[in-house]
Order: sequence, then structure tokens, then C-alpha cells
Amino acid sequence: ASSIETGVADRDTHLKSADFFDVAQFPDAAFKSTRVEKHGDGFRLVGQLTIKGNSREIALEVEPLGTVEDARGNQRAAFSSATGRRMRS
Repeated sequence: ASSIETGVADRDTHLKSADFFDVAQFPDAAFKSTRVEKHGDGFRLVGQLTIKGNSREIALEVEPLGTVEDARGNQRAAFSSATGRRMRS
């Protein structure tokens, strides 16, 4: 949360204040995925979002970007997601 940059300095300062993210007390926001679900023609990434010490489960619609093999021979997948709109269950 302490790295928020919207391109408007006054807004960034306000978002970092105790009115919103309170980065002095809670400098980090975190998302920890718990599962991937098939959803229509795509996928949803479900996990715990923690902001200001409060956690809640959220689901993000994700777009697959591809897979690669890592140095140990494991398959890794990359996904992209955007927020800003409410998702339907």
C-alpha cells in the first residue's frame, strides 16, 4: 500500500493516510491465492486479500498469458487480471 502511485501526488498522499490505507501502521497490502477455478471460457483466481490487517476472500477473473518451464523442469503459468469493477458470482 505504501507504494501506491496514481499519478496525482495529492491523491496519493490522501490514499496513504489513515482515511484510507493508513500506510504508517499498515504499509503492506497482500493477496495470497488459494485456488484457480474454471469460469465460463476463462478462469478465476480465488484468494485472501489483506488490507489494513483485514482479510477477505476475493475472486479475480484472469486471462492466461502462457506457460514456461523453469530451471528445475517445472511448468509455470502466467496470468493477467485487472480490477475496478464488481465481479458477479
